[in-house]
Formats: sequence, structure tokens, C-alpha cells
Amino acid sequence: MPNVKFEDVYANAYVRESVAYLVATTIRQYPMLANSEKDLEQELWIALARKLPRFQSARSSLNKFCRVILEVSLKEIRRKLFSRRSIVARTSLELTMEMQDFLTWDGLEKAILIFDVQSVLQNLSPEQKEICEMLMDGFSIRQIAQRINIPVGTLYKHQIAELREIFTLAGLKK
Repeated sequence: MPNVKFEDVYANAYVRESVAYLVATTIRQYPMLANSEKDLEQELWIALARKLPRFQSARSSLNKFCRVILEVSLKEIRRKLFSRRSIVARTSLELTMEMQDFLTWDGLEKAILIFDVQSVLQNLSPEQKEICEMLMDGFSIRQIAQRINIPVGTLYKHQIAELREIFTLAGLKK
């Protein structure tokens, strides 16, 4: 099994074109990600660098391996970029004169709600914080249960019910 260096892959024209193509296609499909073009490209390179040690020349060519890794990684990267936390982090806090229309009671209520949710999250246990973060990132109950290795019923009946109670007691009922 030959040891492939990331520098060689980064210099490979086919891989560079694949990354550029996947980024351009994703931005065409999801215009909301246009501001995250560099982030998307960087995340693809990071995913490729992480999975490069798994390359086996006997099973596939380097170009094919890289293309498959990039396409598979793209779904998880999009999920991360579409998470609520990521969208909030990308929102500009600078207001221009044209944006003064958006300063409404709804915006104020949203800011208060975000502050209240963050204050509740600070008081949770690490396990509960992890579950809340996965929920905010858009994971389903089944996916969370698989990631933390507990049955779905146990997660739903115990941890989720407990989290609902905590948020309800804090006045954050839907």
C-alpha cells in the first residue's frame, strides 16, 4: 500500500477541478451558501486529508478515490453549513440604513429567545448539551441515538423528555 502525500493530491489537477466543480454545483443548488464558498472548499480539502490514509491503490485509482470521498463528504459538510448555529454565526451584525426596516419587535423577541436558550444550555450536563447541539445541527432522534449509542426509545422517553421539562420550566415552551 503506497503512502500518498496530501501535497501530491492537492497538486493533482483532476482533484482540484473536482473540488471546484463540486463547490460551484453546490452554490448553484443552494444559493444561500454563496457567502460560504471558501468554507465549503476548505471543508472538502480537510475531509479529503482526513480520509487519505485509507487509500488503497489495489482497490481504486487515486482520482476515483478522491472523487468518491469528496462527494460523500459534501453531504455532511452541507448539513454542517445549514445548521441553525452556523447560519446565525454567518449573519452580519452590521446594519446599514437600508436594513433599519428589520429592527422590529420580532427581531428583539428573537434575540431575547436566543439569549434565554443559551442561558438554559449553560446549565445542562455535558450529555444534555451534546444532545441539544445535535438537535440544533438538524440530526433526527434516530441519528442522535446511533451516535451516542443508546436505544431510540430510551433517548426519547428519558433524555428528550427531561430536556423538554427543563426548557418548559425556563419558560421556553413552543
